[in-house]
Amino acid sequence: MGALLKKCTATRNTGMAQRLDTHTYRLQLTEDGQGEARSIEFDAFGSEIALDMAFKFCGSRPATLFEDDRKLADIQYAKGFWHIT
Repeated sequence: MGALLKKCTATRNTGMAQRLDTHTYRLQLTEDGQGEARSIEFDAFGSEIALDMAFKFCGSRPATLFEDDRKLADIQYAKGFWHIT
């Protein structure tokens, strides 16, 4: 039941992240019937990129997305649609 921390970086076409342009995002998944609690931290160039990455990381599990420790949204995929609150 330990948390798993994964670090990755979203990059531009150059293939190299420029730290000055990025924010740190954290996707928090709670323990549920589909898996154990996880905290996935990554850098992205904007919230729209971070949200797209979050969709890929969480699959159909509900999750909370944070930008620089500020809560951005709760997300969940259900009945063919992403629900963002």
